[in-house]
Amino acid sequence: LERIALDDAHHDLREVVLGSRIVDHLPDHRHVLVLDATAQRGVGLFALDRIGLATDWTLMLCGRYDAIANLVHDLLDPATSYRKDFHRATARAGLAWTPGTRLNPYANVSTGFLPPATAELANNPEGFSGINRQLTFSTSTGEELGVRGLLPHGLAYDVATFHLDTKNDIGRFRLPPSTGRGGIDFYRNVGDTRRYGVETRLVWTPVRPVTVDVAYTWSHFKYVSPDSIRGNWLPSSPEHMLNLRVDYRLGPRLTLGVTSEMQSRWWVDTEGLAWVPGFALW
Repeated sequence: LERIALDDAHHDLREVVLGSRIVDHLPDHRHVLVLDATAQRGVGLFALDRIGLATDWTLMLCGRYDAIANLVHDLLDPATSYRKDFHRATARAGLAWTPGTRLNPYANVSTGFLPPATAELANNPEGFSGINRQLTFSTSTGEELGVRGLLPHGLAYDVATFHLDTKNDIGRFRLPPSTGRGGIDFYRNVGDTRRYGVETRLVWTPVRPVTVDVAYTWSHFKYVSPDSIRGNWLPSSPEHMLNLRVDYRLGPRLTLGVTSEMQSRWWVDTEGLAWVPGFALW
């Protein structure tokens, strides 16, 4: 039995939080006081088994069931209180072949479940209190095929290709400024996506004090439905990402390193209206 943390990295079980919010951006400059109690609890059950099929073959099987409860209790207007629960079973299967150190292929197939975070549910586009009743969880089905190994001359590699289809993907939107809530982020189930790409990593130790670590990812993440956004890129999903790190070990407790991170441009909205240019950091 595992208690999982949702939207709170410091507690295994999210407790009730009381808070008040004042909204002062209404067209007639009125102030609205919202006093509510928010609770979110999650429990997950999982089973994992690794099976040795032969000397160099390993099968991994995993199943999981999650139950998540969300409740917003309006202390000023109890009629707007609402409870929203999510339940989902997911599974994963993986197969690996390890004939030696130079070549180790592997494959994985899995299903996924992503519930809305507390903040995504608490921001209700239909009112100042309550919960976002239209928002639900997203699901995914994906496959991965890769190979890794150790080569002569201090060289290690890992190359994998992946594919992922998601349904009911969660996206961000805003209301018109005339509502007085134009600067607030709200969330909804935008549509379905198809994601695929290649991940590579190469680690080289030419001489004992020096280590070179290079990782490159090519991603192709786009919406496939609805028709209004079909073919648009997912927000915050750059097509190219490159990370480079060079370390020089000066002693047992001291290492000098240089790191670079590079990304191509990425879109910031589901409609494909604005994008952020790429960058390179050293």
